[in-house]
Amino acid sequence: MRYRRYNAFTIAILVLLAIGLLSGLVNNPGRFLIPLVVLAVIFLLYKFPPSSFKRKPYGTNTAFKMKPKPPKRNVTFRVIQGNKQDDEEPPKYH
Repeated sequence: MRYRRYNAFTIAILVLLAIGLLSGLVNNPGRFLIPLVVLAVIFLLYKFPPSSFKRKPYGTNTAFKMKPKPPKRNVTFRVIQGNKQDDEEPPKYH
């Protein structure tokens, strides 16, 4: 089994993070209340999703059933003659 070794920089950052969290918790515990509540709500919604978010088995919802497409018609390409003047004539306004 291989153990993961942390370098001195990582250990120092983790120690400073723990000191900062503990001192903040001791000085003003109410400051951590809102983030803890938000994280708890997110965790509960993840573990126990509402019934509207649960995936339903395929084919139970009639609104999303695909209708068969009508077959494609083979239509020939037609050019509609327009009112544009020929290119050989000079433009009226130049």
